Parts: sequence; C-alpha cells; structure tokens
Amino acid sequence: MRQLTVDNANLIAERDALQQQAKELHSSLEYAQQIQKALLPHYEQIRRHLPLSFTLYKPKELVGGDFFWFHQINSSNFILVCADCTGHGIPGAFMTMIANSFLNQIVLEDGIHSLSHIVTELDRLVRMTLKQNEHNSLQDGLDLSIIKVNKQTSTFEFCGAKHKAFFIKDGALVELRGDRYGVGGVGNKQFTTTTYSYKENDSLYLSTDGYPDQFGGALDKKYSTKQFVELLLSMHKYEMDQQYKLLKTTHSTWKGDQEQTDDITVIGMRF
Repeated sequence: MRQLTVDNANLIAERDALQQQAKELHSSLEYAQQIQKALLPHYEQIRRHLPLSFTLYKPKELVGGDFFWFHQINSSNFILVCADCTGHGIPGAFMTMIANSFLNQIVLEDGIHSLSHIVTELDRLVRMTLKQNEHNSLQDGLDLSIIKVNKQTSTFEFCGAKHKAFFIKDGALVELRGDRYGVGGVGNKQFTTTTYSYKENDSLYLSTDGYPDQFGGALDKKYSTKQFVELLLSMHKYEMDQQYKLLKTTHSTWKGDQEQTDDITVIGMRF
C-alpha cells in the first residue's frame, strides 16, 4: 500500500510539473505573439494609402510564418510585401523576425526601392545569415510577393519570389506569376519586376498559399487555387469589409472540424 501511495504521489508531482511547464510555454507564446503582431504594420496605416483594402491575417498557431510589410516612400508611392516563411509556429515566426528586420535594413536604411534589387538583397542576407551553401542542408527562407504602387502614373510594379498575385482588370482575372525560386537556399537567382497599369475599380490580391491549401469539404481535399480564384472573381465588386467577412466565412465552412492547415494571409485592394 505504501509503495502504491508513493507511486501515486510521484505521478501527481510529475503531472503538476508538466502542467506548469505547459502553462509557462503558453505564456511565452502569448508574449511572442504580441511581439510578432507589433512588428506588423497597423491596418490603418495601409488604409490611409489604400482606403479600399482589407488584410486577412490568420496564423495557424499563436505565432506563425506569414507576415506582411508596408513602407510609404512618398505621398504617391508605397511598397507592400506579403510573405510566407518556411514552416509555421515558432520556426516560422523566427524567420518572419529575420526577414522583417532585413526589409527594414534594405528599404528604410539603405534606401533601395527597386523591387528586384530588394528581393535579391533579401536573398543574399538570408543566405549569409543562415550560412546557406552547397555544404549546408539548411534551406529555410521565404516566398513573397512585393508591389510598388505609383498613384500619379496609375501603375504598380510586381515582383514575386515563388509567389503569384491576382489582378482583376476590367472584370477579368490576370494571374501575375513570380519567379520560380524563393528567397534563401542555394542556387543562382535573378528576380524580375513587371509593371502594370490600373484603372479605377481594378482590384489586386496578394496571398500566401495557406488559404487555397486548406483541407476540408465533403471529400477532405484542398480548397485549391481554382476555387480561390473563382471566389475572388465572384466577390471583387463587393465592399472590402464584405470581402473580408466572406473570405473568413468560406474558409471556416470549408475547414469545418478540421485543423487549420497552414498560416493564412490575404491582402485585397481596389484602386
């Protein structure tokens, strides 16, 4: 009887210790979540320059590997980034901190505004910091879309690192394809920038792959890029708040009782 009592006491002590560790870990993650959110641009900052816009940001866990970044160059020009770092949770969050810091260095400190130059320099800094070479198997990095809007000329530039964007012009959707490689990892890369003209009421959507990759539905399949594009086309004339709510509702309905598959970021704007 005494041995049983001692064993029970040990089990209870171990249980309490594990519960305390879990509580401390959760508190640490909540604090990390606050730090990560503080690094993101305020939605109102973006809306001052893009009044007709929304940002759906939904990490899979308390912290995540998606982030977005914004910089106003002057009254007519600004840069916007939508990025998806390797992994989600804590590993992904570490990469967002690194990439966010490098973007501040490249654009704010060094004054580089050429999109292809920004992405090339970001790639160099990530590879150098993570010591990535043919002898290092660590291939972490990020995929991203970056745009620079010029309100005076009614144009925007697009550069994608293993990313795409969706431009709805005159009611027709144009898929803007980026280069085939992401930021980080080994290999020679050359990032390209393309310029597009827009008119009033044209729309542009930047997105990570979390939304179309969500598993769910009756057959437990990915939502798919095809359905995502169809959804964008069906809703692009709605008010931006309505679009935001429809995206959230559609994702929740498709997901059902499933876990969220990946971090989600969708940025929509109407010119």
